[in-house]
Amino acid sequence: MKKRYAMTIMALGLLLVGLFALPGIAVAQGDSVNVTFWANTSTVPDTMRNFSFVQIRGDRPFLGPWGPGSKAILTSVGGDYWKGIFKFKKGESFPYKLFTNHNPSLTSEIEHNGWEQDLLPVNDRQLTLGQQDTTLPLQFVNGSPDKQNQYWRPFRESDSVDVLFRVNTQGNEGFQKGTQLLGVRGSKGQLDWGNTFFLMQETQHGNGGSRAYDGTNFWSGVVRFPKVVANEIVYYKFVIHNANDLANPVAWEDGIPHGPPDVEPGGGGNPARIFTLRANTPDTTLYWKFWANYAPRGFVGQDTVTITFRADMSQALSERGFSIGDTLNVQTGYGASANEIRTKQMTRVGLTTIYSATDVLISKVGIPLNYQYYLTKGGASFREEFYDFTYRGTDVRLAERRRGLLTSKTLTVNDTASSVTDVHRKPRFGNTRRLTQPVTVQFTVDARPAIYQILRGDSLRDIQGTTHVKRADSVRSMGVHMNGPATGGWQTWGPTLRNDLTRKMYDDATHGDEVRGDSIYTIVITFTTNDIVGQEFKFGIGGGDNEGGFGNNHIENVSDISPSFSIASQFGSIDPLFYNAWDFERKRPRGPTAVDESGIPLVFKLSQNYPNPFNPGTTIEYTLPLDAVVTLKVFNILGQEVAAVVNEKQISGRHVAKFDASKLGSGVYFYKITAGKFVETKKMMLLK
Repeated sequence: MKKRYAMTIMALGLLLVGLFALPGIAVAQGDSVNVTFWANTSTVPDTMRNFSFVQIRGDRPFLGPWGPGSKAILTSVGGDYWKGIFKFKKGESFPYKLFTNHNPSLTSEIEHNGWEQDLLPVNDRQLTLGQQDTTLPLQFVNGSPDKQNQYWRPFRESDSVDVLFRVNTQGNEGFQKGTQLLGVRGSKGQLDWGNTFFLMQETQHGNGGSRAYDGTNFWSGVVRFPKVVANEIVYYKFVIHNANDLANPVAWEDGIPHGPPDVEPGGGGNPARIFTLRANTPDTTLYWKFWANYAPRGFVGQDTVTITFRADMSQALSERGFSIGDTLNVQTGYGASANEIRTKQMTRVGLTTIYSATDVLISKVGIPLNYQYYLTKGGASFREEFYDFTYRGTDVRLAERRRGLLTSKTLTVNDTASSVTDVHRKPRFGNTRRLTQPVTVQFTVDARPAIYQILRGDSLRDIQGTTHVKRADSVRSMGVHMNGPATGGWQTWGPTLRNDLTRKMYDDATHGDEVRGDSIYTIVITFTTNDIVGQEFKFGIGGGDNEGGFGNNHIENVSDISPSFSIASQFGSIDPLFYNAWDFERKRPRGPTAVDESGIPLVFKLSQNYPNPFNPGTTIEYTLPLDAVVTLKVFNILGQEVAAVVNEKQISGRHVAKFDASKLGSGVYFYKITAGKFVETKKMMLLK
């Protein structure tokens, strides 16, 4: 939330202390008195901001009467709190209501949207004035669909400090209202980092005031804190749970621009939200927040589109991530590609593995529609494991969504491709069933895709740090670590992961590794019956997050038929368009090379330079079946050394060296490679 909307607890404390102790403003002259109104809009299920509309309407000319012309408009004083001072006649008595709307400019369509819900003991609030200026008690706007007391407030009488927390999930397009819950974790009072304080989903505005806005996006709850004698900082974050697992959050807020890093269990470097408890802090409310500060996108479009989705579930069935009888839904409209997020249940086509659904939505022909498949099982929803390798936008969340171009107002989308890179490939799901017995799993990763990609001239960038990999031999020297829920949770990338021996992988014929120095790295992990079949993980060279993009992780299902199992992965297979030097289907480098079926070169080989003749630069390629100290030198026709192109230890694989002869004269030259006991010489010609 922008800083101008924020209000510190200190300011709220001073405000509320004054609320109950403020003596009246200057004494009114003649027959009038000043009446100070204080209102709190935290109980309105709407996106009320400091520029929204809060008004008093009632049975007096100054108040409308009962209409939009009321001059009693309150002003935001920060957060959920509003204030106004207005003149009335001494001794008069009249009914009134608070009127709110998130839109600051009332139009004819919304001028009657925003009335408070019915109030007890009568339908309206009642004000009876005396002869002196007065300050009314704080009034919470009654947006509840159920009748409440006139001065309804969310706090309970206690010796504690009650604080109302409130979060808006509208910008979190992946949140599943029907099967997920929202809560808060933190550092003090009823909050701690190991357990969730669950919030309640709010209902729609009780009297139609904001029915154009979905009030069920809000979740709120009152958290108690002990009174303090000195300032104390409270750190907190909102979390999401699947309804069938109240112990383990499936998502934490990230990217919150407040608070210190590493306040979550296990660190993460993600700052928490923060507020201050002060010695005089009364019961109060925290101004509502968007989940992870994701505000909803605006939508532009008015085309009525009829679209049919067809998904082949054969791969998900074979991987045991889906079963016949499970509920499959398709959700559309992410990233403001339609006027709303819609959910449509799919049905099986006959006895095939094809599932289909047709929906009618409001979008715009010519733009991509963002959508996703969800599996519902056991009362919880699970998103498919998908990553769009072709996505080049700035919103990393959309890289995890499917895209279909709306070429016309009626079309069919077929997600049936067998390719691992096609944007319309078959859906896959992690299996969320718990293991029936403990299983010891040998995880291996073939690091050669990284090696060959670097040899082609690319660098592997660390997307969360500075552990970039620019040299092929760095893979061996920096090592490989495994991260993610399969290792017990996400560890902090970089030095923290690099120094974590529980996540270190080995290529030395120890710790379950089978062959020393073959660039196949191994880690062995034992799972219990508290773990699920579907495991998520990612690899990092030197502990850096340098394998793929955000949210782009490996998902594999563990077999619990026997007490041991093996999962073999290839580094970079989650981003095959980038790792294009490697053939992930054949598990070997792309292009002609003397290699065996596993992709390891069979022999030492020195290739003829190209181009040849050359002027002034040329390329020299060679292959190594084993790691070796390599020297590659150039000699003139007299046998004198004129250049040392390579002089270092290198790992097995294909290597490419560049030679620049701009300082040499035309003529015949020889280049010689020495790698262990292998020695070979070839001739080349420089023509200037």
